[in-house]
Amino acid sequence: MRIIILLILFGLSLSLGAQTRKQYLGVRGGASSGVTVKIFKSEFKALEGLLSFRSRGVQLTALIETYRPVYLKHTDRVYFFSGLGAHVGYVGSKDDGFLNSNVFNSNYFSRRYAPVLGLDGIVGLEYRFREIPLVVAVDYKPFFELFGRNFFNIHVWDFGISIKYVFN
Repeated sequence: MRIIILLILFGLSLSLGAQTRKQYLGVRGGASSGVTVKIFKSEFKALEGLLSFRSRGVQLTALIETYRPVYLKHTDRVYFFSGLGAHVGYVGSKDDGFLNSNVFNSNYFSRRYAPVLGLDGIVGLEYRFREIPLVVAVDYKPFFELFGRNFFNIHVWDFGISIKYVFN
């Protein structure tokens, strides 16, 4: 299933390649790790979609990001970005009821799933290589969500590293 989703995202990014906008396709590692697609609407505005796999579930996140160049003495390839967005999906939890809890006998099929809906923020640094079409980013993406395992949940420790391929 994950491979089919990856192929669909890759196909969408290639079909949009006829335009002059930059597009990224890559992976993000962190608490919300998964596949990311980013499309630049202008030089300093981008839309990012993240299909992440977290908490035994799948979430789809959409972010609107703003970029600013960071001027350093030795390079002009570093950019600061920040943005806001939302996510929707589901999370899974194992059914560990009081009467059914047994450390030595765990049933794989006793999982329950719950929908989640939440808001996300993102802030990070991105380095764009000059010779190769590759981008490396480090980001911090806190979020809160409704429903899921608890009715209201805040996650403040979602740091990530992304590696993305650049399509022109």
